[in-house]
Amino acid sequence: MSTEATVLTSSATRYGLLTTMITAIDFGDLDLELERLATVTITSDNVRNAANNLRLLVANETELDDNKLEVISEILTRITAVNDPSPEVTHSVVTTIDNILNSYAERDDSSSDVSIPKAPNQVHRALERQITAVQSEPGNTTIEGNHVAIRAVKVPLESILNGTVVFESVAAGDGNPPSKTRVRVSTGEPPNAETEVAVSLQLPQEIIEDVIAADMKTNDNTGNQTVAVSFILYQNSKLFPSTILANESKNARSSYLRVVGSRTIFATIEGIAVSDLPPTYPVELNFAIDKDIGEKIDNIQCVYWDIAASNGLGDWSDTGCQRIKRSSDDRVICHCNHLTGFGVLVDRFHISYYGLDLFSKIGCGISITCLVATLFMYLSNRSLMKPPQRIFISFCFSLLSLYVVFLIGIDRTKPETGCVIVSVLLHYFTLTTTLWMAVEGFVIYMNLVKVIGKGIHIPKMMLKTSITAWGIPAAIVLIVGIADIEQYRNMEHCFIRIGYAFYFTHVLLLGLTLVVNTYFFCAGDVRTYMRENT
Repeated sequence: MSTEATVLTSSATRYGLLTTMITAIDFGDLDLELERLATVTITSDNVRNAANNLRLLVANETELDDNKLEVISEILTRITAVNDPSPEVTHSVVTTIDNILNSYAERDDSSSDVSIPKAPNQVHRALERQITAVQSEPGNTTIEGNHVAIRAVKVPLESILNGTVVFESVAAGDGNPPSKTRVRVSTGEPPNAETEVAVSLQLPQEIIEDVIAADMKTNDNTGNQTVAVSFILYQNSKLFPSTILANESKNARSSYLRVVGSRTIFATIEGIAVSDLPPTYPVELNFAIDKDIGEKIDNIQCVYWDIAASNGLGDWSDTGCQRIKRSSDDRVICHCNHLTGFGVLVDRFHISYYGLDLFSKIGCGISITCLVATLFMYLSNRSLMKPPQRIFISFCFSLLSLYVVFLIGIDRTKPETGCVIVSVLLHYFTLTTTLWMAVEGFVIYMNLVKVIGKGIHIPKMMLKTSITAWGIPAAIVLIVGIADIEQYRNMEHCFIRIGYAFYFTHVLLLGLTLVVNTYFFCAGDVRTYMRENT
């Protein structure tokens, strides 16, 4: 038995506490000791020793399974239900959860079993309950572990009304464990722009003005009031197993995994529910994507932890949250209209994605080679430079430009300015290629259907078709860029974002071209059939 365990047991005996509790901790049989601790009636008289004993037991366990965690979560629930705000209990609870996050086995969301245990969500709720108890006492509390950190502060109302509340988590240096954090809560200062900030949360000033100040109008000593604000930061998502992620990863057939790609942060203003904020002053979050997720990620989504989802097991939801930006240094900015726990979901692609990517690039290379050969043949033969052939040459040149820009720049998301340029060029050449296909279909229809064998003469045909096929896309891209350049800031891949601009320019134009060319094809077949049978 360790010295720490001996001291703890002696202390319990000295004060006559835990009369039915463990007299000595056997670290070799965690199940037995947890069962013995689970039989103890925890009261305000023995809660400190119960919390310490649980901390010691969990600290000496290298691997926790769902069954052990269920017992531990029940004990934690009963410990925090006492509402003891003492530093001893709080430290023991936080340290226990920190050790749980270290030794609890990571769930395999790609397995066939998508059943989610209830214990992880209970552990988180127990921590929230303990922080609420701590906030009932004066003073501030900061506890930082390797896997979880809490910050419970009393912020003067007057200072909040003069600025915003900012929480930041920064990866600690100076020889500290890489996963350990140092946290900062300040008022009236914007979030730190340094890349070392792993996550930041900014509460807008209007929350205080519209919600909190309204509740305190009846108090004449508003200047002496404080607001209790609590933050919980989790380094990993082990306490938040998700049915949605498990099902999505199962159905992905190993092509990718849908995972939490950031730290998870919870924020609470004690006693006040913050929800349905207007878009003009949302809660702003800044996440750094975890470096160990992998280089190939996609489908980044800002989410919050809905504790009531999945029949009380909790799950991720994007209701009220939206991604505003993903910067070139893999930082994601989210806006949410409520206050709870937040994170970022990403698709992490497996090796099969790289194989598909390789085949796509090989196909683009072959197409480029064939287009170059076609253009060389046409341009070197003057007899092939008539207007219909010149239209075909323009189509080939547009398609060649599209393939070259795609092959060189589609994945080059850094620097951000370069990626925007690639997005603009890809959008432009996609539109020009689409319109040249429409022009080509029209010319073929006029030459082979309307006037069979005689050809057709359109005055200044190349000028008119060039203005149509080169000019209209240029105008579209210019309008989109002026109206909202953010449509081209897509750092997942360098192309226009999927949204209204994409649908009303790219998809709509492609659809119209498909309809028109289909009409030309069907009309030609009908006219040919009628001529042959008359």
